[in-house]
Amino acid sequence: MSYTVKNNTVLNYSQDDEAAKKLRLMIKNQDGELSPPFENKELKLLSTPIFIPAGQTGALSLSIEDSDLPTPKDREVKADYDERVRTYLETEYTRFTGFALYDDVNRYQINLPKWAEEKPAN
Repeated sequence: MSYTVKNNTVLNYSQDDEAAKKLRLMIKNQDGELSPPFENKELKLLSTPIFIPAGQTGALSLSIEDSDLPTPKDREVKADYDERVRTYLETEYTRFTGFALYDDVNRYQINLPKWAEEKPAN
């Protein structure tokens, strides 16, 4: 999943591979509960390095490990594959409302919404 995020602080935000291992990712459910944290040690949850200048927007990419996630078919158009994944996620993760990414070192919480509930127009 790719997100465009805005750094609303006056400081640049950056994480290299080693620093990103200390980040914790939690799933937010409809009832407001947070899952136990997933650690970014063995699983490559976040693509690094991350750099978002103060007051600017930047990209953040997140990977989810799910052995039942659909795999691309031979010669499948990317938009069709993305739609199959979105439909699978909507069906299997009904209580899911987003992610909370915690950076204990810098004392940041980054809230990431769930995927689009409906197929994008483009």
